[in-house]
Amino acid sequence: MANGKKIFIAEDNHHFCELYRMALGAEGYQVDFAYNGKEALDKIPGAEPDLIILDVMMPEMDGYEVCHKLRELPQFALTPVIMLTALSTDEDRIKGYQVGADDYITKPFSLKVLKARVASILERSYAKKAEMVAAAAPPAEPATPEAQPIVLREEVVGAPVSPVATAPRLSPTEDALEQIFGAPVPTGSNILILGPLGSGKSFFSR
Repeated sequence: MANGKKIFIAEDNHHFCELYRMALGAEGYQVDFAYNGKEALDKIPGAEPDLIILDVMMPEMDGYEVCHKLRELPQFALTPVIMLTALSTDEDRIKGYQVGADDYITKPFSLKVLKARVASILERSYAKKAEMVAAAAPPAEPATPEAQPIVLREEVVGAPVSPVATAPRLSPTEDALEQIFGAPVPTGSNILILGPLGSGKSFFSR
């Protein structure tokens, strides 16, 4: 069953290519091939693989140069690369890592080991990309307290009314005199009101 991941293999030995196709295809990978270094460099950008496997000793361009040129392309700066070669000295391995290889497997090798290495490298690659995406995402805005509605006190129809609210408003002079005498004050009356200190104030009813 396909797992959606694509692997590109550059290998000049057609017999090995068929072995890789069967082994990796059984794990659900989509496998594409090139049979020399130049062909690989031409085809890989269009294939957009999730992982690249390179033989070193290939016609026209060796695997070291292919890897180095791929790493110069921004879209392949982080694509995992496995060197799969008969070159097994320490110097060969070091050169592979220097040009950007993520792993270096020497021939002969076990297909089970190859499948395990491929799965492990792909898992780490996707985890690293997820971390980079999360780190590049803008920080979440801090939570703000939820706005509280402003509730105004409502007047209830029929509710008891405070005595203060119903107290009579101070009346003009004529109204005050009318309340004192219990009847309307005749127009033109001049009234003297004496206070406790003996002084008074004259009000003239108009």
